[in-house]
Amino acid sequence: MSRKFAVVTTFNQAGMDLYGQQMIDSFEKNWPADVDLYVYAEGCTPNTTRSNTYVRNLMENPGIVKFKAKWKDVPKANGKENPKGRVDSHKGFKWDAIRFCHKVFAIFDCAKSLNNSDTDELIWMDADTLCHSMLDMNFLNSFIPHNSHICYFSREPKWPECGFYSMKLKEDLTKMFLSRFQWVYDHAEEGIFTMKEWHD
Repeated sequence: MSRKFAVVTTFNQAGMDLYGQQMIDSFEKNWPADVDLYVYAEGCTPNTTRSNTYVRNLMENPGIVKFKAKWKDVPKANGKENPKGRVDSHKGFKWDAIRFCHKVFAIFDCAKSLNNSDTDELIWMDADTLCHSMLDMNFLNSFIPHNSHICYFSREPKWPECGFYSMKLKEDLTKMFLSRFQWVYDHAEEGIFTMKEWHD
């Protein structure tokens, strides 16, 4: 059975200049024409050629505006403190909630906006992804499992690859996960800042 797919990504002006525009260009060239692309841009205006590539202003999302206003000057939220004496505290990205909040709030916003749409699967794709080969719907339908609520690349024993993952939007468990995922950002002191790490 064929499914309706959509892809979401985000970047700022520097990201657009380095890789974001290339990502859009390669996506529009190589992905199936009926896969929608949602680009959450921050302070930039990417070029698009498809009618179903939608550019949205990330900073119009009240959730990320509130989160950044509260935490942007707090060292622990920017990967500048050693949480609980971690020996790998030099890897500041693991605790850089401000850096990674752009990604998660773009996902929250896009998923909510597609609640009543015909989209079955929402795919997150990092903006530094280059789509170098043609894809078709048969590939997508076989590549992304039908029976999983969330799919991602596992790299055990290392951390998972979260630059590309999919969510089955119409499933109650996915909606519950996304609601809880946003809650830990909206209530960061009781949420992400109680976790082992607080990146995406």
